[in-house]
Amino acid sequence: MSLLDEVRAALQAAHRDRGQMLDMAAGEKRSFTDAEESKFQALGTKHAGLVERVSQLERQEKSELAARPARIINAGGFTAESRGGTYHPGEGSHSFFRDLVNARHGDADSSDRLRTNNQEQRALGSYTTGGAAEFSPPGYLDIVPQVRAGSVFASLLHQEQLPTGVSSVNLPRVTASGGTTTGVQVLQGDAISNTDIVSDLLTSKVVTIAGGQVASLQLLAQTPSYNGSTVDQILTQDLASSYAASLDKQALYGTGANGQLKGFIVASVAAAANNNTWTQASPTVPLLFSQIGKVTSQVAATRFAPVDTLVVAPRRFAWIASSVDSTGHPFVNAQGSNGLNNLAEQTAVAAEGRVGTIQGIEVFADANLPLTYGTGNNQDPVLAFKRDDCWLWSSPIVAEVLEQPYAATLGVYIRLYAYHALIVDRYPSSLGMIMGALATGSTGLVSPSFLG
Repeated sequence: MSLLDEVRAALQAAHRDRGQMLDMAAGEKRSFTDAEESKFQALGTKHAGLVERVSQLERQEKSELAARPARIINAGGFTAESRGGTYHPGEGSHSFFRDLVNARHGDADSSDRLRTNNQEQRALGSYTTGGAAEFSPPGYLDIVPQVRAGSVFASLLHQEQLPTGVSSVNLPRVTASGGTTTGVQVLQGDAISNTDIVSDLLTSKVVTIAGGQVASLQLLAQTPSYNGSTVDQILTQDLASSYAASLDKQALYGTGANGQLKGFIVASVAAAANNNTWTQASPTVPLLFSQIGKVTSQVAATRFAPVDTLVVAPRRFAWIASSVDSTGHPFVNAQGSNGLNNLAEQTAVAAEGRVGTIQGIEVFADANLPLTYGTGNNQDPVLAFKRDDCWLWSSPIVAEVLEQPYAATLGVYIRLYAYHALIVDRYPSSLGMIMGALATGSTGLVSPSFLG
């Protein structure tokens, strides 16, 4: 039994035990004794902790499955054990786009490979729309669910599949001051507290992120591989990289207008809940640690849940990791070492992705974070939030090859697109940030200075 299964079983047991206690008391028409009340509350605390733990393990399992380089796929009687399925990076893979072109002209083998690829992608949790030229992209286009260069922040958010046939996503929400109330009944027969819920509606329009390129038919049909990479791998990797970066930038600082998503930074400034200005002419790492503690405490006091994620620019973490105290000891310890300063740890040397922890909170570096905020156009924000509070809806990525209107020149149009919706402000109080107003910013977050 896996750890996730064990935690799920413990959660079910806690839920069952609480239910049995309630049923027993109701059957005997009595309230809980003091001992029973204490046990019931303890089970409630345990139940809440297990719910959070199950959610954490499910996200971890999903991430590990997405990152697994070799997959065993069973679909429609076909079994493939390889570096990713029918289409994969490196030598030995057929050309995905060449097969798309050839299938339109009746090539049975190309059609069979594309159908098999469709089955593989559906087995991995993806799907595609119908149509002779539309097929699921190969497995190596699976970019958004993975924490990789170009889509770090977007991949950290709570992921949902975008429903088909919708132009917007709506979430009903109980407002911050609009919930029900309870209170002590002073005297028997007195009216009890009775307050109606006040709600509003959170809405995100569905946004299209797309890109394309005209290529010659000869390029797809006749060009050999380059050091094991086929032409379609080169084209799709370039399109996919641009797509991932575009999605990440939208999730970070999309304006919410002119066809854009409403990103985290814009939402945090608008909410004005836990967006702090750090005015400091001589910033140091200990002072930044204090500011991080300040914003995390504010989120905890207003969201009643802990911050579990920090996102910084790569240069900001490099500055933190390379700084030392007055005795020459680093403020950030390498993973597994026993340094004198224990507030931060570096777990990986990476330009993007998970780089370590600060005050026990996971830290991710994202090169798409702006470096040009503030009066001097030289400041980068620090984001502190609870990642499961921010929801991103995504459709499957679709790749197409279209021959019209380029048939007269033996050209084809290759395009890649997906639809997205984003609601980051389900709980505005969880949008913690060190920056302040984007125009003036925080002097403590100017371009860092490195000693030497």
